[in-house]
Amino acid sequence: MNSKQIRGLSVINIADGTQVGTVDQVFLDLAAKQVVGFSITNGVGPFGGARDNAPTVAASGVHSLGPDALTLDDVTAAHAAWVGAAYGTLAPLDDVVGRKVVTEGGTNLGEVVSLGFDEHTFAITEV
Repeated sequence: MNSKQIRGLSVINIADGTQVGTVDQVFLDLAAKQVVGFSITNGVGPFGGARDNAPTVAASGVHSLGPDALTLDDVTAAHAAWVGAAYGTLAPLDDVVGRKVVTEGGTNLGEVVSLGFDEHTFAITEV
């Protein structure tokens, strides 16, 4: 999946069948080169909602990720997994997009536009 497709994606809690919000931010463990979590807006709809007290859920708590929705078996358990996990250096996707990409030889290749990641393992597969 491409990171450009994730923001605004519906988040569905399978435990009770409700839409709990939409994906607001993606968090990356830069050392592991992996997506490790997502923050969810409190509101739903085309303009999102407030970020105050928006839950953050661990990627390990995701049931599935597809083109139309991110589903969680239980949003409470997915949040608890985020709180209890130990990660390396975390960075919001917004902090990575726009960074300069330079070869080891010092040639500027441009800027990061998006990241690709596997929707099952959440490993980053392309920049």
